[in-house]
Amino acid sequence: MKSGARVGLYGVWLLVAVLLMYLISSPYWVLYQLKQAVSEQDAAKISKYIDYVALRQNLKQQLEVAVTHEIRKIGDDNPFALLGAQFVNGVLDAGVEQLAQPQFLPFLLKGMSLEAAQSQQEPSSQADTEPQFDYQLNYQNWSQVQVGVFSNQQPKTTFTLARQGMSWKIVNVQLPKHQAEIATVQR
Repeated sequence: MKSGARVGLYGVWLLVAVLLMYLISSPYWVLYQLKQAVSEQDAAKISKYIDYVALRQNLKQQLEVAVTHEIRKIGDDNPFALLGAQFVNGVLDAGVEQLAQPQFLPFLLKGMSLEAAQSQQEPSSQADTEPQFDYQLNYQNWSQVQVGVFSNQQPKTTFTLARQGMSWKIVNVQLPKHQAEIATVQR
């Protein structure tokens, strides 16, 4: 093999290695950027990493499941339960709009419960007593990762990042079961 062809082959292998490293490390970089934005309470920077259409759709599905579960507890034969279900569906849209706001998402990305987030006026008001939190990133496939938020004082929250072009965006925040129920009761 000639030296020119060998250099070209090494160049191709180097390009493949760099591309592979980028594909593997890019969600970690986005997670780092999100953590920085949450720490700085920078809503504009947080918004850059959120697919609001997908997030709202996923949050609405979670809340609908929680409401349906609560209505079934009351009983299918109760006419007030059916009336309440129709009323709640209209209220869910407003609740999802509230949850999917840049100023509210830092609470969820820190692993805070909905109760704690709703009791705060703004994210900066709890800076001194803020619990320590840690993230664990797990690949679901090449275009989707799940990030678990762990805190010693608050329940775990999981959010999903999906590859969109050359970057990653939050497409889902998985509310813990009891948090979804609290959110529907407080609306």
